[in-house]
Amino acid sequence: MARTKAKFIDFDASVFGDDGSGKLTIQTGSAVSASSINISDTLKVGGDFSVGLPTLGKDATFGEGESHTNGMLIYRGESTSSLTQLNVAVSASSLNDGLTLPFWLTASREAVMYVSSDLQDSNGEYLHHHGITYSLQNAPSGSFIIEYYDGDSWEPVNYMVSKAEYPYYSYSKELGVPTASYQLRYDVELPLTWASSSIGTGEGSEPNRYWTRYRIDDPTGYGTIPEVDQLKLHSSGVKINSDGIIEYFGKSRIKGMMNLSNGLVEPAANNDGFGSTNNNDIIVGSPISVGRQDNSFDDLANQQYGIMTIIPNDMDTSSPVTVNLYWFLNTNNAGEVDLLLNTAHVNISGSIDNTVGNYNLQTISKTVTIGGNLSNELQKTTVKFYFSDVNSHSESNEQPLIAFGISREGATDSFTGSFNIAEMSGEYTKWSNGNPNII
Repeated sequence: MARTKAKFIDFDASVFGDDGSGKLTIQTGSAVSASSINISDTLKVGGDFSVGLPTLGKDATFGEGESHTNGMLIYRGESTSSLTQLNVAVSASSLNDGLTLPFWLTASREAVMYVSSDLQDSNGEYLHHHGITYSLQNAPSGSFIIEYYDGDSWEPVNYMVSKAEYPYYSYSKELGVPTASYQLRYDVELPLTWASSSIGTGEGSEPNRYWTRYRIDDPTGYGTIPEVDQLKLHSSGVKINSDGIIEYFGKSRIKGMMNLSNGLVEPAANNDGFGSTNNNDIIVGSPISVGRQDNSFDDLANQQYGIMTIIPNDMDTSSPVTVNLYWFLNTNNAGEVDLLLNTAHVNISGSIDNTVGNYNLQTISKTVTIGGNLSNELQKTTVKFYFSDVNSHSESNEQPLIAFGISREGATDSFTGSFNIAEMSGEYTKWSNGNPNII
């Protein structure tokens, strides 16, 4: 087996840049000598490692590297049957080269832009891309949609836009403002259902790639088509920006925990025919007992409770919030428990008067099938919600409020006995390691 050649530096080192030859210039901390090291070698640094200078900040990316145009494929057309491949190296790879790339040729519903990667892994499988980096040159107006192929049909992609530089504001699904660079992240779970496919015919026929399709959602009264000076594909990696702010891309995006403890639950007033829940203590062992309140749903009754929290300012809103319910029973009966899990968000200055609107309400019906003989056994049920229309780090620096509600339709389900919630948790995907102070 071939062994990777390693270079070892046992002194402080500073990276000054890449001269385009594939070599990094490494200068010693004493600034006496310098050496070039081929980046295909393994570089080991035994001393302090510094990237950038006080007068010239530089980025550092770990994992699969920086956003790139290597192997990037872009096809556009006035319809899916009339696609033309773009010369990416000319039209989209360089900043400030005087060339711009319009997303669509015409402002029609049929106009499309397909984006994919032609790179392959060691097994010959084509790679996913996890979003795009782009430099916006105009002020687009009008709504658009991004789609992917799931093996049967083209389905919407959840995505999030954020500024690619300080102060890294998020813009939900808006492309941003001109003469700035942005990150557009796809849902971290997209590869789970993404199928490779071919597109178009003739020149535009490219099989077995993982394509995203950009198109105008409603051409009626559509305004300005977005134009970018540069477009690059996201890979998986952790990026430390030139100002020290950390961002996550692709599979490197990590989980964060939301403040959704069952101990914060409040009983709900009678609402739409649902009453309040009851109390059920938890005895973990003879020396440990937890007196839970408002955590028990009776049979033969419709009951609910709710909890409120705030959207974390480092939430990647392209990806789902996973709510975990840890529950137990006090009987060995079998049957089905019918749950309604609701969530809604309210922006600052938005109304919380229960006579107004439904506050972006999402409802998931969940039937929990109980096979019997589960008395006092801890069980887990999971549901997922999306908040892709929310700005987690807006220019106003105001995070929306989220309300979660759990209801049991005990008057109509088939389980006889109480359904008790021991605890609940919420997990979200991070796009950054917290957000910067705005100074």
